[in-house]
Amino acid sequence: MKAKGKRTKKIILILPVSLLFAVVLACVLGAVYYSAVTNEVSLDISALKAPHAKSVIYSADGEALPYRALNSEFTNYSEISENVINAFVALEDKRFYKHGGVDYIRICGAVVSNIKSGYTREGASTITQQLVKNVYLSQEKTYERKLKEHKLAKLVEKNLTKNEIITLYLNVIYFGGGIYGITDASQKIFDKKPIDLSVAESAILAGTVKNPSRYSPIVNPENSGERMNTVLKIMLKNKAISEKEYGEAIKYVYSKPSKINEATAKETYALSALEEASQILKISEKTAVALGLNIYTFQDKKLQKHMNLAYESGKFTAGSAEYLSMVTDNKSGGVLALSASFSGSIKNIRRSPASAIKPQAVYAPALDLGYVSPATKVLDERVNIGGYSPKNYGGVYRGVTDIRGAIINSSNAVAVRLLDEVGVDYCKYIAEKMGLSFQDGDGLSLALGGMSKGVTFKEITESYMCIANLGIYKEARFVEKITDSNGKVLYKHSDYLEKHLVAKSAVSQETAYLLTDMLTDTVKKGTAKKLNSLPYPIAGKTGTSGYDNSEQNSDAWCLSYTADSTVCVWFGNLSGKKDTRLEKSVTGGAHPASMSKYLYEGMKTPKPFKIPYGIIELEIDSYASDAENKLLLANRHTPQHFRKYEIFNAKFAPKEYSEHFEPQPFDYEIPFDFFYFKRGSNRGFSLG
Repeated sequence: MKAKGKRTKKIILILPVSLLFAVVLACVLGAVYYSAVTNEVSLDISALKAPHAKSVIYSADGEALPYRALNSEFTNYSEISENVINAFVALEDKRFYKHGGVDYIRICGAVVSNIKSGYTREGASTITQQLVKNVYLSQEKTYERKLKEHKLAKLVEKNLTKNEIITLYLNVIYFGGGIYGITDASQKIFDKKPIDLSVAESAILAGTVKNPSRYSPIVNPENSGERMNTVLKIMLKNKAISEKEYGEAIKYVYSKPSKINEATAKETYALSALEEASQILKISEKTAVALGLNIYTFQDKKLQKHMNLAYESGKFTAGSAEYLSMVTDNKSGGVLALSASFSGSIKNIRRSPASAIKPQAVYAPALDLGYVSPATKVLDERVNIGGYSPKNYGGVYRGVTDIRGAIINSSNAVAVRLLDEVGVDYCKYIAEKMGLSFQDGDGLSLALGGMSKGVTFKEITESYMCIANLGIYKEARFVEKITDSNGKVLYKHSDYLEKHLVAKSAVSQETAYLLTDMLTDTVKKGTAKKLNSLPYPIAGKTGTSGYDNSEQNSDAWCLSYTADSTVCVWFGNLSGKKDTRLEKSVTGGAHPASMSKYLYEGMKTPKPFKIPYGIIELEIDSYASDAENKLLLANRHTPQHFRKYEIFNAKFAPKEYSEHFEPQPFDYEIPFDFFYFKRGSNRGFSLG
């Protein structure tokens, strides 16, 4: 027993020595590894003040596109508000003025916190480390990069003052949406200079940096407000602000500047391409900018310039209203041109589509089921379904009409009744296949654009492009190809489509063509008739949303397309301010239609619309339609003034002849199949 006790004592004595030896060995090996990794690390002070956006975005013909990150202005310490300095230090690095570039106390605290939580919950990078990572290093998460970051941070601290470091940091950080540096952020987000930023505004900017897509006030004002409150509490806790300053700042509510930044429209395309590239590569926008990528887009430089000049001239603006124009290529889905008067992702901003959603949410489903045809008789009168009773525009009702007439005149009553008859769920299902998205609570009002969240500019454009493509859905894309700094291809749109997607048919070719044919009549006779003077067929639909109990409007749309291109033009009020609302005269058929016409004038003459083989043209008896509310073919003796030509999906076309007019002796009926759509008819289209 005594021998066993002695062995136990020896083990107890050996354990601390072994542990100490292991620790010393680990430290020695760590020092050797650190020395090997950082041996060639050196500091280039001049690089700190150089523009830090390395990635280049190109148009389809290889010209570099402008975006502010490539030309960031350097802002001096004296030009930055003390509120900004205090906000960033309190949130990002409260021991900034005490450590030497690496905060070992904070590192230990983060390690303990992460062990307790069971996952990596906190980081410990100082402002100095974030600076050198942004300027000198890649965004990869490796031990080697972290060690280099540590050494560079220490070198920066030895060569620069704290004021110089915080100034450089604020000049290189990314605020999302292509906004780089404190000056650009101040101007685009608040329309102010950095020296004039308040405590609350400074807290918003500090809170944005961690995750711009989530906390930017431009993209997510609600999340930004909550984040601002968090930052203000941290500033108060760290005594960066007083109780009085906190009480005043916490009341702040962000409002977008009403002043339109002239440079914004020219940058919108590049920033949208940058956003898409980051999503394709599954990296942050900040990383996408810093990696030195070559991002090749579908942009048509000539058309883009044509679009920009329109807004710069002031001829196509509507007071202080915000606007957007987008043109896509139907074949590839590539975005050819894009301009907008506002910052923020066109994939996230949602607006009411108003009547512009009727073709997808009402008529496409009904046509695809064979429930209606362009000639189907409907009643255009005030409707009341479960208490929902929308009015037609101007209170005008046309009584008995047909589907073609209902679309041309954008009848609200017909659209709501038809949506109810076909079924809201089925209509939403078809419209979703065409690119739109809905909420569970969206009901009958969606026939008029009444939706819980509305549509994005990209969604509504894709849905019209789907009709133009004879029912085949394609996603609108900015990026055609991405290569790294060495020219290695990281992504190619054509390869992606080949590997990951098959043609998605949302509706039949016949349904899509019937819509196109009726929407060309909307251009000829309806609300989009400003496009009718163009020397080729265009299909189009307008939409206008107004405010309750007001004669002012919130959204005005013109969606149109040819066989080659789809055009989306929108005017509206994103800020929600009363002084930026649209006047009553700014409807979809006014400014948006005029701008659409101007854009088509800058494009090549398109190919004619293709007519599917399932489309036939028949002569129907309009007397029978009125008398029996039934589609019947005109017989040989139907008087000319009761004969009416209409096109149909052959699958659902009428096959019975009218018996309202008696045949004479020796007369005979003409076979049904004689009436298939005649080549070279006078409708102005070609058979494809």
